Amino acid sequence: MDIEWFKINNSKRKRQAKLIHRTVGYDAGTKEVWLCADAFGGETRNFLCMSFDGQRMVYADGHLFCPAGWLKKEFPAIADDIDAITAKVRNEHP
Repeated sequence: MDIEWFKINNSKRKRQAKLIHRTVGYDAGTKEVWLCADAFGGETRNFLCMSFDGQRMVYADGHLFCPAGWLKKEFPAIADDIDAITAKVRNEHP
C-alpha cells in the first residue's frame, strides 16, 4: 500500500472542520480513498466494526483511517457526501 496524504478544504462552509477530519489518504494503485474514522462516529467504534468485518485499516498521524467504500456501507445516509469527497480526491490526484 502506497498512500499519499492530503488536506482538503470545503469552500462551501464558513467554518472548516478539524484539520485531521480534512485529511484524506489516496492509494493511486488501488484507487482507494481513506477518511478519518473520528469524523464518522469515532475511532473506537469504527475500529471495532472494521475488525469485526475483517476490513483493512490504516493509522497515520496517530489517527485511524477507514476506506471510503466501507464507510459508505456503514453510513448510507451520507454516502453522497463520501462519494463527493472520493471524486474530488480522485480528480485532483489521478
